[in-house]
Amino acid sequence: MLELTPEEATALSVRVRAPTSTQRDAARARIILACADGGSARQIAERLGIPVRRVERWRGRFLRKRLKGLGDFPRRGHALKFSSVTRCEIIALACEPIG
Repeated sequence: MLELTPEEATALSVRVRAPTSTQRDAARARIILACADGGSARQIAERLGIPVRRVERWRGRFLRKRLKGLGDFPRRGHALKFSSVTRCEIIALACEPIG
């Protein structure tokens, strides 16, 4: 069983109920709240209708980093070559009439 502080339980409940939460955030909060209620990953997965691996992933990340662990990791990819300001300047220059 996973132990939550009162502050964590409140924050997770808010994420589940808030109309502005993304489905992804609400689902992760539901998983952690279900883990706090007890049961195996398989039981929690069956109750929530999700894969066992998803329960294990989010429970593990929560145990390592608490609420901060429920966010998304930065995605891979190359760094931008131009800043957003430079990109806008290039577009503006390209759109100027010739002559």
